[in-house]
Amino acid sequence: QNSYNTGAKRNLLTSISCKNGISEEQAQEILLDEADSILKELDIDYSRVSLDDIILSFYHATSSIDNCSDIVEQGLFPLDKCLGLKNHLTDFLKEYGIFFDFDRKVVFKKTEVGFIEKEFQLDKLEFLGNSGNYLQQRFKNDCYINGVWCPFDHLGIFNQTSHYLNSPEFLKHIGIIFEQENLEWNWEKRKESYLLKCSIPLRDLDIQSVRTLGLPFNEEEFLEAVYTDDIKLKKCLVRLAFERLIEGAFADNKNNIVHIKKHIPGNRIDFIPLVFIEGYGYISKEDFYESKK
Repeated sequence: QNSYNTGAKRNLLTSISCKNGISEEQAQEILLDEADSILKELDIDYSRVSLDDIILSFYHATSSIDNCSDIVEQGLFPLDKCLGLKNHLTDFLKEYGIFFDFDRKVVFKKTEVGFIEKEFQLDKLEFLGNSGNYLQQRFKNDCYINGVWCPFDHLGIFNQTSHYLNSPEFLKHIGIIFEQENLEWNWEKRKESYLLKCSIPLRDLDIQSVRTLGLPFNEEEFLEAVYTDDIKLKKCLVRLAFERLIEGAFADNKNNIVHIKKHIPGNRIDFIPLVFIEGYGYISKEDFYESKK
């Protein structure tokens, strides 16, 4: 949790730079170079830290046309699960006559009088070109809730991929195959943008994320380490949190992506409304209004 604390990072770098008469950049290099010895000096009793008590936090970028009320009530789901429920996203698609039937594995469009105008098999969309290929991959393989691990002062990374904050990415491609190319634009007219700070138990982490973190465990070793409260895993996680606190999550574009297969309940999510500032990008509404005082 401290790896998200911008104030903790600033205080640590400032105190070390003042004490040693060096710049904060030099202090950062020293901290990273000396990470192992610093953590050793902290003398953490890892036997008293339970992996069952470790909660991992990450950010998920999204947009909503209902002020995230569906997510508050139902929680966050991977795309296929989300499209199988009644919510504001499926209600929005219904306005255009577009429906998903995951039992039959089809997506179809109805006319105003209820006749099926077009119907496609979700696992046989490649003949529809780039949009068909994209959608087929999403519906076959996208079983994750994706997010990014980073301290709060690194959230500007989302401005490099701001389309996640504008509309669900698949809307563009659904609009193309059903010749409703204003679908994405109409969502954007009604949406609000949010970062969702999700907090999950370590056991809900998908093994694919373990590989992106660079932990020295294969799938079986990681699962065994989690369930046996392994000391080695605790040390790796503390070292990773320490590095993220000092450096952020985006050095060399590593240690950043998290994949969660499971549903995340609404009570494990903090909602951060965003506002778009022309020439700058998205910032939190709280920071925006604070800057206006």
